[in-house]
Amino acid sequence: MAKAFDSESVDALVRWAQSNNPDYTYAGFCERVKAAGCAGYLVSFLARRAAYFGRTGETHVELFPQ
Repeated sequence: MAKAFDSESVDALVRWAQSNNPDYTYAGFCERVKAAGCAGYLVSFLARRAAYFGRTGETHVELFPQ
């Protein structure tokens, strides 16, 4: 996992995952999001969002598409 959290890269990776692109894989997403500094994520189906976080508390919140 990268030391720095790159919110823009995480955002781009989420867009890739949502695109239904045939080259998308969950394993590939996990490797790339770690390289962008993501230490983990939490999903709330009730709140319709996912929060991706870095080592020192940086976050990127993604609202579920409508």
